[in-house]
Amino acid sequence: MVFKKKIPEERITRISLRINEICTFNCKYCFDHNKGGQGRGVMSKKTADDILRYCKKHNIVSVDIPQKEPTASLDILEYVIEKFNRNGVRVGGITTNGYNMPLSLLKLLKKYRMFVLVSYDGLWHDNYRLLPDGSPTADIVEKNILALKGMGIKFNIACCITHGDVSRIYENYNYLKQLNPGIAFNFDVTSPLHIKTGDMPIIEREFTKIASETLGIFPLVKIKQRLESNARYLNRMCGAGRGSYCIDWDGTILPCYQGAGWRRIGITLGDIYKGLDIEEKAKFRHYDTTTPEVCAKCDSALCGICYTNSYDVMGDMCTPIPVNCEMLRTLTRVVRKATGR
Repeated sequence: MVFKKKIPEERITRISLRINEICTFNCKYCFDHNKGGQGRGVMSKKTADDILRYCKKHNIVSVDIPQKEPTASLDILEYVIEKFNRNGVRVGGITTNGYNMPLSLLKLLKKYRMFVLVSYDGLWHDNYRLLPDGSPTADIVEKNILALKGMGIKFNIACCITHGDVSRIYENYNYLKQLNPGIAFNFDVTSPLHIKTGDMPIIEREFTKIASETLGIFPLVKIKQRLESNARYLNRMCGAGRGSYCIDWDGTILPCYQGAGWRRIGITLGDIYKGLDIEEKAKFRHYDTTTPEVCAKCDSALCGICYTNSYDVMGDMCTPIPVNCEMLRTLTRVVRKATGR
């Protein structure tokens, strides 16, 4: 692969819109809540209107609504979906824990042909993703997934893998694909339950089984695309602050939707009233890892850090989390074997 240092300029036409800082779950592996990231802020309708004007002024044609948990604030969520879509700024999709999906929301999702990313861990869901009182959530989330499917609303499932789950990845893949073939596997690299170096042979074995059937799930599909491009940008995996940014519930502009994480680091990119801090944003085109020589020689097809995760785990937002790099190298080997590249 060709290793490239300079990241190409990216025109921003799409942003994330975080309508609150509330979550309705108390997940055992949460990268944010367990680090003091749970707040109570909720976007007002006035702020939503101000953000809409900001988007129109700056030719932002589409927004997505990620976590915290947008369905915890249904009134403002439904207001934003209607108001923005009716006024030329498409709300393309939402990310949700899938627990609170009333018919009124489902109808809006269908009306505006929105995409939904549902966090659902399948076979091990109730081991981690619980209500604050400890109650399980899997049955209701799966019922709502079936409602999405029944109404023809496009969606994918995001599943988190911890150390205790690695031997069941293929089994869970077979379970989840019955609900929907669009699956994204994410790995816990931040909590006490995180994957470990010793898990890599098991992860390789499990994903090799999946790769024998499909490379169309994340992150295998992303690795395949990068191998096919024969190019690898150092620290390109995340577009935070470069190709995208996030407007928080109070109008603050952040590099991405990890609002509490950026506030822990102490970085914002301005706000919708005073404007985007161009100087601060420009820094993201030049942020490097703290180990560029090592990263340049790495055989992972994907190179990139989550700044807020790195800050929380390593104490520095540009220092890679070693087990995350190991995981990416392991999955690159899987895809190479499957494609012969």
